[in-house]
Parts: sequence; C-alpha cells; structure tokens
Amino acid sequence: MNISINLPDDVVHRIQSKWQDLSRCTLEALAMEAYRSGVITENELSHSSSPVPLRSWLAQPPKWLTIQRVTIDPAPDLGRLHAGEREAIVLAQRDVDPEGDGHASLKMG
Repeated sequence: MNISINLPDDVVHRIQSKWQDLSRCTLEALAMEAYRSGVITENELSHSSSPVPLRSWLAQPPKWLTIQRVTIDPAPDLGRLHAGEREAIVLAQRDVDPEGDGHASLKMG
C-alpha cells in the first residue's frame, strides 16, 4: 500500500527541517497508533510479511515505546474479538489488577 499526503510546500519544509526522515516518522506514528489502539499486535508488526521498514522499526523501537507481551490466555468470551483487541483487554486488566487479587491499582505517570 502506498499512502500519499498533500501538504503545502512551507509545511513540508518545516516538517522536514524537524524530522529528516519523514517516511520513517509517518510509519512510526501509524504503527504506534495501530498498536496502541489494539488494531494490530506485536506479532503482526514483526510478521515476515510485514514491510521491512516496519520490522526494522520494531527491531529497534524508539525509547518511548514499551512492548508488553501477553503471556496469559484471555477469557474464552473474548474469542470473537481480533487478536489485538483481546491482547489490549488482557493488558488493560493487568494494569488495573496487576496482582490478580481483585484489588485495583492506579499507576500515575
């Protein structure tokens, strides 16, 4: 897939002066949002059929990206959801109840 974005020249120059590799920055933003929102999983990002730039980006992710792997099976009633949605729910539940003891905790940045 190719994505084309039409921007005024002055905007392009300002963006390129800040971010030299605009293609990579765009790919990072798209991949990060898709991963963060549960549309795609880490496995999908790193799959051999994923574009090389995407796999390269994942192999050396930016410092701000934290990859959390889901190590437990989600509840059976989540089976109808996409893998990314199931994993996002499991991660959210783990953040709310990290000890699994029914007591919620809230992490403040």
